[in-house]
Amino acid sequence: MTWKCRGVKVDGTDFDPHEEIAVDDDSYCPMCGLSQEDVEGKSDSLDSSDKSLPLLLLGAILAIVVAGGTSFWAFRSLLNAGCPAGQSQIEGECVPTEPPSAEVASHTNNSYGISLEYPDTWELRQAKADNRPNALSGAKDLFQFVIPDSEAYNYKPNILVKVEEVPSQGRPYLDDYVNQQVARIIQLGTFNIITEPVNNIQLGEEPARELIYEGNNGEFYLKRKRIIAQPINRNDSFLLITYTADVNDYENHLSKVEKIFESIRLKP
Repeated sequence: MTWKCRGVKVDGTDFDPHEEIAVDDDSYCPMCGLSQEDVEGKSDSLDSSDKSLPLLLLGAILAIVVAGGTSFWAFRSLLNAGCPAGQSQIEGECVPTEPPSAEVASHTNNSYGISLEYPDTWELRQAKADNRPNALSGAKDLFQFVIPDSEAYNYKPNILVKVEEVPSQGRPYLDDYVNQQVARIIQLGTFNIITEPVNNIQLGEEPARELIYEGNNGEFYLKRKRIIAQPINRNDSFLLITYTADVNDYENHLSKVEKIFESIRLKP
């Protein structure tokens, strides 16, 4: 049995596009290094009887929730009577109501010296322990964040973090490596660089570069913001953090993406 690969992951991530080829079972794609699971995903199936509650029980639960919610808000309205909008009554005094704080999770990859914070509603996907570098680019996935409710989009917005290892001898400086990245993008011929020259930014105390580009990956018209950095640890690797979304959805999540980027810290 064989499976087919064209360099695009099951979630729509443009990994390393190429012409569709047939690959033997239990083999990696010789063109891009993806596995069958990367391309087709796992086949998770549930028995239909496990997916639903009896209508009567569901109706009872809903009635309890609605009744409880109505009572709570009625009580809260009575308690805050006489306070201006946006304030609550505490010990007889009206004070500003604090908005609920978003829950934040953190993730650290000690092997490559990167840590960051992200909304805990976003799905964290770890690369497999035996994940191999791409056969052509040499880049290797570390982890990925997929934005919730991504099934509502034609292309699932996501942030992909990967590294590209280079030999310690003749190792390029950061700007040289960034120029190589720009050259690769231009060479594809389907993406346009928006940030020219590339933006100089900081990840904590470490210098980094920001690159924005957009174009057609063969199926979707995408827009990407990529952060490029040189980790300060023992590995001879460059770090690439890329937010990708359909060009029409790009701005919808940009404020949260930028907060994630601002939280990135590099350490030995």
